[in-house]
Amino acid sequence: MDFSKLSRKQLEELLVDFTKRWLAHDGLWFQQAEKHHGMEEAIKLDAAAWEKFTVLEAQRIMGFLGMEPGGGLPALKEALNYRLYSFINLQEIEEPDEYTLTFKMVDCRVQSARKRKNLPEFPCRPVGLVEYSGFASTIDPRIKIKCLHCPPDDHPEDSAYSYINYEFHQTPTWSTGVDGYSNLSFGIKVDDLADVSRDIYLKVVIGKYEPIYFNLSGDIVFELLKSLSIKDVASIKEVALVPEFKSDIYEYSAAIAADVTEVEVTAKLQDDKGATLKINGLVAESGVAKSIILNLTAGEPAITVDIISEDKVHILKSYYIYLAE
Repeated sequence: MDFSKLSRKQLEELLVDFTKRWLAHDGLWFQQAEKHHGMEEAIKLDAAAWEKFTVLEAQRIMGFLGMEPGGGLPALKEALNYRLYSFINLQEIEEPDEYTLTFKMVDCRVQSARKRKNLPEFPCRPVGLVEYSGFASTIDPRIKIKCLHCPPDDHPEDSAYSYINYEFHQTPTWSTGVDGYSNLSFGIKVDDLADVSRDIYLKVVIGKYEPIYFNLSGDIVFELLKSLSIKDVASIKEVALVPEFKSDIYEYSAAIAADVTEVEVTAKLQDDKGATLKINGLVAESGVAKSIILNLTAGEPAITVDIISEDKVHILKSYYIYLAE
């Protein structure tokens, strides 16, 4: 095709139309998957496809812009404005501080069409977590995501209405003077470290980040989960997590049937140095919590897994599981 024959206005209109064609194909594909396999399986397939596509899209945008990996939140902000969605949806990006970026989809073509037809919002949270976390981590692996709102979450119908609302955090590079950490340092002088209990911690907080704790021997006290799984107590069936579990992803969705109120949660630490696990506030013996009562409060996680420090005081890290409709 000879693009030189088209005016700038025609090129802009063609670009938008290309994006609409892509979105139409995406929608038709999903409808067929739902028709043949049901909504739950269609969402799983959609998430699996987006897990691959979002990385590809980010890589192509980076190539187009000549952008190197590791550009932080400024690079993510620029890249988000070149996604296919940006040409047909209305989105807003704000930067409340140097470590945080908030992204709102003020008008979504798909959800707006469903609203006009008096249809319920499409429950896109499970796929959105995969899509936006994968896109951000491709731009810079230090960037982590937190979903503030996404259908099927309840939200107020007001002037600040938006279909989705994500918050991106850029993890600073940490340093304690210990090999492998840089850009932040501190010193501790203790007359006799041998007499200092490991249960004494130094708490370090930067911006909105969760605190990281160090003991006075200079060891970083930071635990991650090695595995996380859920079973329906009644049927003994495994419940799939979306996205698939990874130790550095902290929010998940799970398709748990509406009549299920109790589940069994199994979680294991990567390196057990005295930390313990609490699941919905209950201590998990050997990493297993049976007959956990789900939290069914709208907009809040149904299951919260907290990693508790050896002194039983500090929450070192939390993993959240939301119900997917």
